[in-house]
This record gives sequence, C-alpha cells and structure tokens, in this order.
Amino acid sequence: MKYSTPFITSVAVAAALTIMAPVALADGMKIENPRARPSLGVAKNTAAFFTIHNGTAQADKLLSAEGTVSRKVELHTHLKENGIFKMRQVRSIDVPANGMVALQPGGLHVMVIGVHSPLKVGDTFELKLNFAHAKPMTITVPVKKQTGHMKMDHSKMDHKKMDGMKKMDGMKKKMKMPSN
Repeated sequence: MKYSTPFITSVAVAAALTIMAPVALADGMKIENPRARPSLGVAKNTAAFFTIHNGTAQADKLLSAEGTVSRKVELHTHLKENGIFKMRQVRSIDVPANGMVALQPGGLHVMVIGVHSPLKVGDTFELKLNFAHAKPMTITVPVKKQTGHMKMDHSKMDHKKMDGMKKMDGMKKKMKMPSN
C-alpha cells in the first residue's frame, strides 16, 4: 500500500499535536506540564506544579484543588520575609484573561499535605481544580524526579525545633544512632 506525501505529513502533524496536547482543556482553560515531587523520607507532603492558560476574555481564579491522595490539599506561595523563605496558604490564584500563570518551585504551587502513602517517581495521582468561572477539571499529575532546588538560607534556622527534626532525633535515640 502506497501513501502520498500529504497523507504522511498529516499523520506526522497529528501525532506531534497529540504528544504536545494539554493535559486538560475546558471552558477555555488549558493545563500544561503537571508534575509533582516525590515525597521523600519521612515527609508526608509534596507539591504539585503546572501552568494554567486562560484562553478567554474573562479573568478567572483557581479557587481550590482537591485530591484523594492526601489528607489535605491547599494553594500555596513562597514569600521572602527578612531574608527567610516561608510558605503561606493563599485563598486563590489569579489567572488573567487571555493569559497564563505558572505554578512552579519557589512560587505558587499546590501543596499536597499528609499523603496516605509515599509518592515515588513514576506514580500518578489526580487533582480536581476548581475555578471561579470555568468548570472544574480533573488532571493526572505524574510524580517526577526533582530537578533544581530553591535556594534557601538555612543559617538562621534552628532545625532542632522543627517537628520533623524532633521526630528524627527521637528515632535516632531509639535506634541508638548519634544525633547531628
């Protein structure tokens, strides 16, 4: 069977568009490049990132995210106060008309709190995104290897006062391991 050049070109273009297709598209909203970090060690939290494109003439807001992978899901941002980065919950994330917003490390993100079981590279989970105007959308979020780290000044932090570090020290004592 012979195929014409235009047919082969059409198939190639269709395949390329399928590969580059957004994860979710509804009411003019498009979600691209969803990903989450693995939950490491004793950490019960992770963060999800993606880009929201608003193809409408009306500004919108991401009001919340929901999922069954964890105890709680919240919208967050990072702030730098007195030279120290802090994470804070936000009520919503603005998505400008005919614009986009990137949820990324060191900025806006979806915080996945209290994961029910460790998330490893290759795992996926679903998040339902709720908007002020667009219909809710459910996206599949793949867990990917973390690339790059947000630079934080740890020199003024007392890690021994942090809950996770207290638990680690307690575990070390039970296991008769030296503390840092």
